[in-house]
Amino acid sequence: MTETQPLPTATQSRARRQLERGLHYIEAGDLQAAGNALLEAVRLDDSLALAHYQLGNCLRRYGDQARAEQALQAAIERDASLNEAYISLAYLYHESGRDGDAGQTIDKLLAARADDVALRFQLGGLLVKFGLFADAERIFASCPQSDARHAQAQLTLGNAYQATGHFDQAERAFTQAIEWNINADTAYLRIANTHRFQASELTLVRKFESLLEHQELTPSTRVCLHFSLGKICDDLGDYDRAFAHFQRGNELQHQHVKFEREDLLDYIARAKRVFTAELLRAAAATPGGRTPQPLFVVGMLRSGTTLVERILASHSACHGLGESELVDALTRDIAAQTHVKYPECAQRLTPPLAARHANALRSAWPLPARGFAHVVDKNPLNFLHLGLIAMIFPQAPILHCLRDPLDTCLSIYFQHFAHPRNTYAYDLDNIAFFYRQYRELMAHWQCVMPGRIHEIRYERLVNNPEAETRALIAAAGLDWDPACLESHKHAARIETASIWQARQPIYGGSVGRWRHYQPHLDGLRQALGETSA
Repeated sequence: MTETQPLPTATQSRARRQLERGLHYIEAGDLQAAGNALLEAVRLDDSLALAHYQLGNCLRRYGDQARAEQALQAAIERDASLNEAYISLAYLYHESGRDGDAGQTIDKLLAARADDVALRFQLGGLLVKFGLFADAERIFASCPQSDARHAQAQLTLGNAYQATGHFDQAERAFTQAIEWNINADTAYLRIANTHRFQASELTLVRKFESLLEHQELTPSTRVCLHFSLGKICDDLGDYDRAFAHFQRGNELQHQHVKFEREDLLDYIARAKRVFTAELLRAAAATPGGRTPQPLFVVGMLRSGTTLVERILASHSACHGLGESELVDALTRDIAAQTHVKYPECAQRLTPPLAARHANALRSAWPLPARGFAHVVDKNPLNFLHLGLIAMIFPQAPILHCLRDPLDTCLSIYFQHFAHPRNTYAYDLDNIAFFYRQYRELMAHWQCVMPGRIHEIRYERLVNNPEAETRALIAAAGLDWDPACLESHKHAARIETASIWQARQPIYGGSVGRWRHYQPHLDGLRQALGETSA
């Protein structure tokens, strides 16, 4: 049969059925079956662009980059209007370290869809994700000046610049976002965290405070403005003014969130009943030496976990994941598979089942992480799941960050968090309550797995960096690496609230910060009681 001859209708139907099967398997998560069905579809009908495209995606997820590239290019050749194939090919090139080819692929799509403004914004955002910021700026600048999406585009660009340490460019992008849209809420927060403000910048305080008079501000923008002003005034040493802004921002945010104290009390009581010393001793006897080996950094928010992860990730044997939520996902997976609520489902974990979950979690790590001996997961709230972590990864070091309770709680109160889980963070009494429950649960973990958890004192680390860093590296089971003493030079992408501080050399300026706010803290001190770090 020649290329010009049409395929028999029956063959076309069979090819389309195979394509549908492939799509069904993709939805079910069975990539191997999906790949087989899609291969059969393109064998039966080579003109099926969608089958080539989906086959390319399957091969890409398998890591077969050469064949994935061929399949995606075939999809584009057969249907030049298939935008998704261009985008998937650009992702493939980026994942392969071929950012030049990724940029060229996006340029080809832009040239073919010159009138599609929405696509231009989408592709500019994709270039931001790839770290090709100059190309992204060029594309955003080519969009119509009247388009309201410019504010979000500048916010996206600024976030990426800030996460990668380009603070001047980030501030410029955030300022432009506000000029495009007065309600570009998080842009105000981000500007405040681009640097430490000086007295010469008082005009910005006056400008932001005058904006609070605008009736058209959305509630979220008003909250962000107060938190931004609090941070700037704190930098300027105007502590009463700073506290007034932080207090108002928290009051406004507290109206829109609800913290359920009883839920936390119930979880901690159940976790203490489930994760006994006997259960964890049995798990500790199970071999678990497969690499990469995770390192877990836990503690309260704002207790130094970002600093500790930054030190560890600067080690040549470590890769930092940031605040991964993979352990949270693991709790849901185990509960679903055992049909028992978490944490009680942990009692159903046999050693083979635990090993399977460990492998599944490793497979969810990004590809670059898999080339290292150790992967650092620094989600502070993993302190809630240390019993499960000890069962899944019996040899994984657990590093617990501790900081003065008043400094910790005040720093939480001064932060507007992006994640919706931190509902306790906008009321000092709730923060103190959460802190007390955290200390109670950590005391339980120390009791049921003695010697397993290494404590890192923030104040000691910033006041004696070399000695404490050496102790930290030893506790993590690593050989000494001098790069750990210059961790601020090795920071890659940082997404946490400590985004600016994390790129500065270690300093002790935040130790005893609460003393600046002592007149406002009687209620917090009383709520904390006799708790000490």
